[in-house]
Amino acid sequence: MMQNLKRFFSLLMLFLLLSLVSIAAYFAQENLMAKKPNYDIPSKIEIFLNGTTFEEINSGSKTTEYPNNTLEITTNIGTDVYQNVTIRGRGNSSWTRDKKPYQINFSSPISLLGMPKEKKWVLLAGDFDNSDMRNDILRYMENMVGTDYAVDGRYVELYVDNEYVGLYYLMNKVEIEGNRVALSDPYGILVELENLHSNHVECYESIESDCLVISDAVDNDNADGSMNEFMTKFNDLLTAAKKGNYKKVEEVADVESMAKYFLIAEFSVNPDAYVSSMFMTMDGLDDKIHFGPNWDYDFAFGNLRWDWHYIADFHSPYESMVQKKSAFGETYLNPETNEYEVYEADQNVSKLFYYLMDIPEFEDEVCRVYRERMSGRAEELLDFVRRQAANIRDAALRDEELWLRGGIGVMGFDDEVEYLLDWIAKRYDFFEQTYGVRRAINVPQNML
Repeated sequence: MMQNLKRFFSLLMLFLLLSLVSIAAYFAQENLMAKKPNYDIPSKIEIFLNGTTFEEINSGSKTTEYPNNTLEITTNIGTDVYQNVTIRGRGNSSWTRDKKPYQINFSSPISLLGMPKEKKWVLLAGDFDNSDMRNDILRYMENMVGTDYAVDGRYVELYVDNEYVGLYYLMNKVEIEGNRVALSDPYGILVELENLHSNHVECYESIESDCLVISDAVDNDNADGSMNEFMTKFNDLLTAAKKGNYKKVEEVADVESMAKYFLIAEFSVNPDAYVSSMFMTMDGLDDKIHFGPNWDYDFAFGNLRWDWHYIADFHSPYESMVQKKSAFGETYLNPETNEYEVYEADQNVSKLFYYLMDIPEFEDEVCRVYRERMSGRAEELLDFVRRQAANIRDAALRDEELWLRGGIGVMGFDDEVEYLLDWIAKRYDFFEQTYGVRRAINVPQNML
């Protein structure tokens, strides 16, 4: 009897000990989770200005730099403080808005909100996007498609000298740097097609009057030589695409990166595609032209703030191009002949991808990338939009109230989210038929 009683108490003590260990492990895990930053909800950025005022910054030139400020970033686990921070404006049309975008520069590379270390960061205002989500959806799609240099971003609520400024999107700046556009050759170069603002920049003009500008270079002393070689290859690419010479296209350009750029631009119906913010890289004089990263998608994904971007029937695989209207109210796609036409008023749109998509081999490459990277993932993208909308909703409504967004004739945040979900679902249906199911019947079974 005594032996059984001892065995019972031994088992009881073992049970209690295991229970205590389990409880300790549970609370340790809870404590660890509590200390883990939650970047899915908007963090708080506070900027305290030194020697200037917020009014002076907003009323001045976007290129004027204001140094020696203090920046504090608060997450759910605490606050990080940074000194000697420089702030300036940025953007083109967005700088003319009441809610303005900014660039912040640190004296040395800094990791912000779990993103890789960088010196220069961008605070996008998203004033043209009442969902505040379109650039974040771009980020997700770039990772889905697998682009070489996907942008990264986090939501923040911005305060300047204790004044609430609104919901912003903190992003990497598109430039050559270790964690952004990783070029290493002394003749490496980052180029932007900038047809929209060609009157305000120093252009290298293509054989089809495209305006290309040096956005950044590994070595500025080699920038002109790099750009001259880039222009030779870009003109060769235009000529080869126009003539349908796919072999030459492959010689001078990375066709997979072009296919990825095209799919994101066309899926999102980005009205800036082929006009502005189209970035390309060349890492040395012997390298091919690579396309990306994608940038500036606040007008994309069927943004109803601009009614001529609206797509009802998804009638063409060239939506970004055919939706652009000339001064005469006509589109690129002639509704009577269903053929592409060029008008004098539309010369600011590069024709490169129209030429490329007329080459069967390039269209096959687009279809291959779509099937391997995007096909069947509609619900994944929709779930991401739903989650992020829930994460930022309270902040988005505060921003909406401050800036009087969602007024008469313009949808507010909740309606924009519902519209986005419906738009993306329909767009995915169209792409599955255009680049997935329809094309797959012409592909050997061992490639499906």
